Order: sequence, then C-alpha cells, then structure tokens
Amino acid sequence: MTRQEKRLLTFFLVMLLGYAVPFEIAPRLYAMYQARQVRMESLQTEIDRYQRLDVGTQYWQEQHVKAIQERDKFNAALLQGNNRELVAARMQGVLREIAQRTSLTVRALDLPEFSRTGEWVLVTQGVQFEADSQTLFNFIQAIETAHEYLAVVFVDARVGRGNNLLTGTVKATGFSRIPLTEAEQAAAPK
Repeated sequence: MTRQEKRLLTFFLVMLLGYAVPFEIAPRLYAMYQARQVRMESLQTEIDRYQRLDVGTQYWQEQHVKAIQERDKFNAALLQGNNRELVAARMQGVLREIAQRTSLTVRALDLPEFSRTGEWVLVTQGVQFEADSQTLFNFIQAIETAHEYLAVVFVDARVGRGNNLLTGTVKATGFSRIPLTEAEQAAAPK
C-alpha cells in the first residue's frame, strides 16, 4: 500500500469514526445503558413488591389461623346436638350441672322454647328455683361464665314466706346449629 493510500485510508477511518461514534455508536450505547437502568429499576420494584407480598402473606396466614381457632372455639361453645330434643337435653343438663355446683335448688324445668333461622337455633330454657340471694347470684354468674355460650335473659324472684328464701324463674338462652331436614330445606325460600 502506498503512502497516499494509507493517508486516504486513515482519513476515511477518522471520518468514519468521527461520524459513527457520535451518531451511531454513542446513541446505541446510551440507549442500552438506559434500557439496563430501566430493567434494574423494574426488577428492584418487583423485588420490593414480592417482599411486601411475602410479609402480607405471612400476616394473612396468621390471621387465617387465628380465625380458624376462634371459629373452633366458638363451635365448641355451642350447645351440641343434631336435633331439638338433643339440644334441649344438653341445655337442661348444663343448667342442672350449674345449679348443682352452685347449690341452687331446682324446682322444675320449663319446656324449652326454640327460635330458628336457617341452621341457627336459639334455645331458651326456664329454671324454677328456690335459693338465697347469694346462691342465685352465683348461679347467674356461673351461667354467664359457662363453657357453652349461655346468657341469662330473664329473672323473676320473690321472697318466700317464713324462710327468707327466694323463689322464681331464671331463663337462660343458648345457641346451636342444627342441620336443616330435607322438608325444611324444601320449604325454605330461595
């Protein structure tokens, strides 16, 4: 190659690089750098989001476990039984046990009253009693703190003649879930 050809080739390379670097290579490198930055920011955003989701997932799993425990505790405190008679017998048994524990004299148990909404059954049981005021108070407190969810809804007490004992009626309410029978399901509005 001659000297003049070398000079022309050098001049051509200088012009090529003078044009290619600022107008072709540099913009492409800058675009690649910008795309890389955008990808890195996007990945960092995704990482942050997944970390927040992980923390949220743990929180909601804990809440789910708590809800299941509360549901199980609530279901355990319902009056057990698959029909009204069993639920009534359970209610009467619980009230008799509480009366015996608190030394309340049970004169009679009224017939239980039922109210139903779907599977939920409200049972109200009357207890005719004879006791002194402290025993009655202990009985009412024991009903309120029983393992089963019970509530005193009515108290009628009178002082007896000659013996200073109270006589009257205490009504307690409890809840149960009794599955609907086929006839009840067919009659239920849809």
